[in-house]
Amino acid sequence: MQKKYKALGLGLGLMALLAIMPAKGVTTIVNEDFETGAPGTVPSGWTALGGTENFAPGIDDTRSVLYGNYDGGQTMALTNPELEFEGMVGAIVYNTPVNILSNKLLVEFDLLMSPGTSETPADGCALMVLPTMPTAAGSTGGGMGWSGLGGFAVEFDIYDNGDADPDDLVGQTEFQIMMGEAVAGNTLGNPAARQVGVDVAWHGVSGDAVNSTLLHDAEGNLAVYPNVPDFLATRELPATIHVHVWFEYDNGYVKVDMMSEDPLGVYPEYEFPRDTVIEGAIGPWWFHGGDEEAYVGFSGAIGGSNALQEVDNLVISVDPNLGEESFNEELEVVEIDPAGKVAEAGVTAEIGWNVDLVKLNEESGQVFATFDIAQRIYKTHWVLDNTPPTASETPLVVNYASTEYAADATPLFQNESPFPGIEYVEALWANTEEDPVPEEVKIDNFAVRATGFIEFPEPGMYFLGLTHDDNFTMFIGGERLFQDLDTGNPDIYKVFVPEAGVYPIQVDHAEQGWYAHLAIFEADAAGKPLGLINDGSRVTVYLAVDGAEIPPTNYDALNIVTADPAEKVGEVGEGTNPGFNYDYRSVRNDEEFFLDYLDLNNHIDAAMVLTPGVPADTFLLTETGVVDVVNYRGTDDAGNQPGGTEFPGLDNDDSVMVVTGFAEFTEPGLYAMFVNSDDGFEAGIGSQQIITAGNKGASDVPVFVNITEPGLYPLQVNWYERNSGNSFELTQWIPTGATLVNSAESTVKVYTDAPGADSAAFLPSAYQLERVSGVGSCVDSGFNVRFVKNFSGVGNLDQAKQLLAGDWEIDYEDVSIQSVIDFFSTGGQGNFESGVPFPTLAVDVDDNDFAIEATGFIELSEGWHQFGVNSDDGFGLYIGGYRVREYFDGKGVSDVNGSIYIPEAGLYPILLQYWEGGGGAACELYYLREDGSKVLVNDTANGGPAVCLNYEPTGETEAPVITSITADGTNIVVSWTGGTAPFQVQVTDTLGGAWADAGAPTSDSTATIPADAAAGFIRVVPAN
Repeated sequence: MQKKYKALGLGLGLMALLAIMPAKGVTTIVNEDFETGAPGTVPSGWTALGGTENFAPGIDDTRSVLYGNYDGGQTMALTNPELEFEGMVGAIVYNTPVNILSNKLLVEFDLLMSPGTSETPADGCALMVLPTMPTAAGSTGGGMGWSGLGGFAVEFDIYDNGDADPDDLVGQTEFQIMMGEAVAGNTLGNPAARQVGVDVAWHGVSGDAVNSTLLHDAEGNLAVYPNVPDFLATRELPATIHVHVWFEYDNGYVKVDMMSEDPLGVYPEYEFPRDTVIEGAIGPWWFHGGDEEAYVGFSGAIGGSNALQEVDNLVISVDPNLGEESFNEELEVVEIDPAGKVAEAGVTAEIGWNVDLVKLNEESGQVFATFDIAQRIYKTHWVLDNTPPTASETPLVVNYASTEYAADATPLFQNESPFPGIEYVEALWANTEEDPVPEEVKIDNFAVRATGFIEFPEPGMYFLGLTHDDNFTMFIGGERLFQDLDTGNPDIYKVFVPEAGVYPIQVDHAEQGWYAHLAIFEADAAGKPLGLINDGSRVTVYLAVDGAEIPPTNYDALNIVTADPAEKVGEVGEGTNPGFNYDYRSVRNDEEFFLDYLDLNNHIDAAMVLTPGVPADTFLLTETGVVDVVNYRGTDDAGNQPGGTEFPGLDNDDSVMVVTGFAEFTEPGLYAMFVNSDDGFEAGIGSQQIITAGNKGASDVPVFVNITEPGLYPLQVNWYERNSGNSFELTQWIPTGATLVNSAESTVKVYTDAPGADSAAFLPSAYQLERVSGVGSCVDSGFNVRFVKNFSGVGNLDQAKQLLAGDWEIDYEDVSIQSVIDFFSTGGQGNFESGVPFPTLAVDVDDNDFAIEATGFIELSEGWHQFGVNSDDGFGLYIGGYRVREYFDGKGVSDVNGSIYIPEAGLYPILLQYWEGGGGAACELYYLREDGSKVLVNDTANGGPAVCLNYEPTGETEAPVITSITADGTNIVVSWTGGTAPFQVQVTDTLGGAWADAGAPTSDSTATIPADAAAGFIRVVPAN
């Protein structure tokens, strides 16, 4: 249960009285004004950490003596730029822990932060609540000296550390907006964050930084802060703003109150009464891995921009009046499912790990590198699941290194062992450009699996860690719990175990280079290693437990498609004529071709040029035929497989190729195929899409297919090339290596013919336009134009989309109807120079930070159409849901064109999204005639296509879309959605060929046609 508090102001006499009266049963642990002790010393009962040669956190009088603007005497300084002007981190922790498992924790103090030797303050400080006494300060910079120490912290952040920092969601204070410029050296225009937040060491304890703030205020912001720039004035000013903080942690609920005052009255506008600036649930203390007690401390950090960060008048108390436990749903701790338990705690078994290593067959084209780094993890699983181990062993601990260089880089654990089956490389070379490690001694592309049965002796929170290079995945109880795509030194994860007992554990690790290490250990709640698992750890891993097995690898996060047995076109052994059918097309780009911009930028663009009916003169070259294997390249070698056939168009840009066939899977199970391509592709089994890839260089992408019923299935891969190099190969990984699909070594054979070939369900076209009505149905000419403004700024197309969608605050909005899109504010005017102002704006008056959205229905004939947008800044143009062209970032006025193929004349939705960041502003939407001349869209008097606000149905409301094609004996059953009856099913043998009616017209959304009437392609159209 989460408690709710109401923020109360300080100003009434009653509230003032309550503020100073001790609560019943409250025990004061610390009451310190730091006047006892000399400057430069550590207060009695405290431990100082970090600091530099010139400064250690502790008692300080800089503010009162050197600055002369503080009447509170000595303070406790966390950083001091007068002694060390940059690169400092300091922490100071009270030696005696406090019991917060059964008490509220109350902390009250004065917070003193200001610029030191620089005008721009950075980075910030934190109140820390830690599970253990640290031995060093936490991370520098944005870590504020806390990150990596565990527990949680209240951050007082005074610098923007990047987009991950939550200040971007906060904005400036009212005072900053009012002032707008620097005041007496305090740069209000700097990227200061000035936020308060509560940061929690989540599952990655050692990697947590202060940007892990998880509490939200009423507006959904991650942090809030008081109306004070930098919390105080600069050191040159004759006043110090006093900021007082009240902190409460009550069994998982945290609350921070703040107030400020200016005793000298120099800047009364900086003052504000006591207010609750942030509150919410972060989980009870046990949730953070702590025992009964916690250590309270403060930390701070500065860089090149610095600040004097201090605490004064500190009171630490505990209150036994504890509330109910409070949890935060956003703090998702990984919980071990008791259903995965295989034995109770206390088993008798041999301690150790089962370790297998598999070395990839690089000579056959097997490598772990892949286009999407996440897919490398699944390559790792498949290799370890399906390939006999190169070597195996059963060590007590997992602590490996492939080379002395890697061992030296991970000093956390010493005495690493060589990976089994991998020759250890000693540091006999300097490993520099002048003295490199010889390539012949480096061993790369291998995978390691460590399995066993891990015993958690009691329920509660555990912290499991790994050092690794490269990727790893950890499964416990058969569930994928953690994975990291890159290196980790170390990665530590929080695990909650509700039931003590023994659970299967599996760790998969892969190294694509030669520099590898892997260690598995347990840590405490602050990320400090307790020891390698089985060597000083609380948990124990056993080699085997009676009656227990390691569950099969869970591939749940990968794009895996299970082939539909209903789409099977034959049984094993019934395929004939081995090979793939292919259809290759290269788009024209010569000057005589009227489309000056037809760019294949993704698999949907590729599907567009493959649409039946696209004129033959669109292509420079077309070729169809049959090929044994898919192993194509341009004039340069690419891909992993040797040899290869040159594309018909060699290195032509903007080319597509479709390969189809009937793939024979002889056994049930998971088949690992890979497309290595430059550029992208779309792959499908039957009518199901498996995976797509976008623009890229030659690299593997997995095409994993699960087969439940052996037989012949339609297989299709659509490849496209945009520019700069081209390659396309389809391989299968088998236990002995990688091989081309349909090669002699491949277990997947492909045929061009099968018993059910005529009714085969292949991948539907990815190019699907939304057509709403027929020709002549346009009503009410014009565009609906929506104008929205955001004072914080719009910087790219994604931000414009978010603003238009209402995800950002809209400061102003206007809706109007416009006949054409030809707007101008300042700067260049584009092609038509009509000088029409943007809605609500005036010509020659600079206005920034807005977006417009123009919508309507455009009437287009069948065939190619070319549009353009002349704009300052960017835009996105979409017709029928298809992206005609986008310009993501800012620019000056210039033409940007795009093309679209319309397969059927009619009315299509049109959407133009435009944004203006700063400087000039202009936007015009035009249409290009075949002679290259331009006309504004909806300027019908001059031949522009018509756009309307509404339409009248003409016997149809939308185009029917096929949802399934299945075999039923000697017939084919076609189903679809959308459109208006009656319908007609049509077939054609080749893309671009004539369509023929199959069967009679129907008013249903399904039709049955004879199998011998079916051809290579099927569509549903309105019946005549």
